[in-house]
Amino acid sequence: MRSFLSVLAFQAGWWSAILSAGANLDFIGWLVIVAVLLPWIRISENPRRTVVFVALAFAVGFITESVLIAAGVFGITSGWHPVAWLCPLWLAMMWANFAITLEYCLAWLKKRPVLAAILGGLGGPGTYYAGQPLGVITFHDHVWISMLILAVVWAVITPGLFLLRERISGFFESGAPSARASAA
Repeated sequence: MRSFLSVLAFQAGWWSAILSAGANLDFIGWLVIVAVLLPWIRISENPRRTVVFVALAFAVGFITESVLIAAGVFGITSGWHPVAWLCPLWLAMMWANFAITLEYCLAWLKKRPVLAAILGGLGGPGTYYAGQPLGVITFHDHVWISMLILAVVWAVITPGLFLLRERISGFFESGAPSARASAA
């Protein structure tokens, strides 16, 4: 049941971010995503771990999207975007939103990195392509090149996020390094 609810929560966050950015009301998307994240963090087995993972996914997303925008893979056409080559907050918030799916509905992929890479490579670019007719992003002359680059990025990022989550889980299960040292 949690997996199904995480899909619904992700969709609510995704659509609110896209539609509010398209209407230049980004803050609505931010608020909806925060409202979606808070209950998931609260019911998590380890809320502190989940907060750290969501924050790191946000940071990975911000950096990744900024590089892609600066490289001209796609452009941002809507929403609050004060620096042309930096990722807008609404887009980075979508990465935080995506992190919750890795904790629940996509958790079955964590031990299947090849499948995670394939599905990430196929699904990731589709979300960008879906944003174009909604008026929030634009692709330059050769859309297929952008799709290919996004496929490679998401084929690496998806299993990478699972690995990051696993590393964080190990840290929270074993305790902080200083706590381990004092126990010895």
